[in-house]
Amino acid sequence: MLCLALTVHYILIPLMVIKLSRPDRYSLLTLTGLSLLLWWPTRTLPYHWDSAAYVINAAQALSLKPWPIISQFTEFAHPPLIPFLVTLSWSIFGQNRLAAHLTVVPFLILLLGSTYYLGKKLSSPLTGLTAALLTASFPFLVAEVGMIYLDLPLAALSLAGLTAWFYQRPVVAAAFLSLAMLTKMTILPLILVLTVFTLLDQKQRCHWRWYLPLVLPLLCAGFYLNYHHYFTGWWLTLPGRETVYPKNLSQLITSLSFVFSVFFLRQHRFLLTFIGLAGVLKLVSLKKPTLTNSPFILLITLLVVGLGTFTLTGEFIPRYALSLVPLFTIITCHLLWRVWPSSVATLIFSLIFISFILAWHPPPPPSEVFAFRLNEDLSYQDHIQVGLTAAQYLESHYPQSLILGGFPQSYQLTQPLHSYVNQPLNFQDCQTISDLASVIRHPSPVILYIHPYHYSQIRCQEILQPLPHTLLETFQHNGIWAKLYLIDPNAK
Repeated sequence: MLCLALTVHYILIPLMVIKLSRPDRYSLLTLTGLSLLLWWPTRTLPYHWDSAAYVINAAQALSLKPWPIISQFTEFAHPPLIPFLVTLSWSIFGQNRLAAHLTVVPFLILLLGSTYYLGKKLSSPLTGLTAALLTASFPFLVAEVGMIYLDLPLAALSLAGLTAWFYQRPVVAAAFLSLAMLTKMTILPLILVLTVFTLLDQKQRCHWRWYLPLVLPLLCAGFYLNYHHYFTGWWLTLPGRETVYPKNLSQLITSLSFVFSVFFLRQHRFLLTFIGLAGVLKLVSLKKPTLTNSPFILLITLLVVGLGTFTLTGEFIPRYALSLVPLFTIITCHLLWRVWPSSVATLIFSLIFISFILAWHPPPPPSEVFAFRLNEDLSYQDHIQVGLTAAQYLESHYPQSLILGGFPQSYQLTQPLHSYVNQPLNFQDCQTISDLASVIRHPSPVILYIHPYHYSQIRCQEILQPLPHTLLETFQHNGIWAKLYLIDPNAK
């Protein structure tokens, strides 16, 4: 772990800049320590949700069959960089949770270090440091630290590429952006915006090096898509997958309002948004230059294009916007330190930082309502705890029973790899049950696993309602719950 942190601190981040000053070293050491502090409590967590269902399962498949290097267990043609890194970590440190969680550490340090350097380049070291600290305090970023998934590495690599681009290191930028493309191809809007700004810059457009960050990632994407299509027969999405993009003006407005409210308002982010808007208005009233210089125009353009892309696709959850968070914090912190006196700005920054921390783990009230979008905060650990307790209960008391459920029980109860059970249990997905009589006739006790956090549970509820049943056990942790029902074997 220390080696990974030192590698990022002394090799990857210095690649993007000319030299490290003493304040830079102190700031980077602070951010490295903060990264390790955020990661340490998550180092042995059981795998959860998309991390388990996609990345860990794909890494396991690669370790068993290394060729072809294709990401399985997903409806998208995601490049296999992150599952491959997990497989590589397992091959070095052994197949265990700590080895898998270690892959998150360098990306978190790289993300915060890049935020610092980008803020320093465009404004001041103080802007860079406070922007990095605010980025680290975003609840959905803190949640991603314990998840081994694509969005945190994507944010780190893409921001590192953008930072190298601002520091006049196009070759380094090309390397980072190509790795970002091989993590998740949603980096494409960033490449398109950089292309426009490169063509508008008289010096850059005349030198071939500045086309490397634009062309090389696209070549990587084209190569992988053709490679993926050769082995799977499909391109970007699995055939038959339903699209949810807005189909009329009303749906477009709904999508826009949802993306706006999630990114700018929820989890106390309205405070940061308010400070940014107040800063712009105060600069205008004082007739001072606002964010009109080209670097900030680029950041604002990236922010608008990124959120606009999510609006048009109709698919958005906070972690998708991790790449945009540092841009938001850098712009806001620049305004904060420029508009208000240092003492006032320090107080405002402290209040926002503390308010974000308070949003890390708010206990939700127990609810019977289906919640198809989980909260992007530390409540995911409550889901893990409930799933772990229920799985251990079933393995201990009903090892031979037939368990009907949905997601995430489909991996929690059947794959010991994910650390919920020691031996696979007899599990069947509710959506595969068409004949209720078969449930009643089953020779073993039948248990229905009920919770309100995934759409697959709708079918489980439909099976439960007409059958006589007894509440067997309830598991609850900080408002997150699951229930086990025993089907009456004498039902007719």
